[in-house]
Amino acid sequence: MRTLGFGWVVAVAALAACGGDREPASDQVAADSGSPAMVTAAGVPADSSAQAMGEDSGSATGMLVPLQAVGGSGASGTATVYGDPEGGEQASVAVSLTGAPASESLPAHVHRGRCGSDQGVAMPLGAVGTVEDGSGDSSTSVTVSLLTSGDLYVQVHGPDGAPILCGDIPRGG
Repeated sequence: MRTLGFGWVVAVAALAACGGDREPASDQVAADSGSPAMVTAAGVPADSSAQAMGEDSGSATGMLVPLQAVGGSGASGTATVYGDPEGGEQASVAVSLTGAPASESLPAHVHRGRCGSDQGVAMPLGAVGTVEDGSGDSSTSVTVSLLTSGDLYVQVHGPDGAPILCGDIPRGG
């Protein structure tokens, strides 16, 4: 059984530091894509030195993955990947967005591949229900083995099924 433990946190931190040099397709992802960051369940930046020392803040720590607008959608958002604090096989992906189509139920998925290089849906996530201002949230349980199974990304679709947001999940290990 694979877990998202200290080694995964170190791998994520290393990936976030390198930033990557892949050029996104112009119709897939905005050119200014951010790097993942470690956050607590409350969305507060995690103190990596405390994590390295083994200190526990009492709340789950997750990896914040920026979701970039696709096809000029004007939407923005984040997906936060939380490991199982017990070291087990369950994890979760929380999606939060703004500027999306108002009062809609927007499908979201974990896809295989990278933004702009789709290799199919790995797992559907809970639909993101938006309110009048175009903001919305969802959270879905996933398995750690899914999150460590290769190149993956989170994609949110508009009401017509076309992608509106995309963000690469760094590989864990």
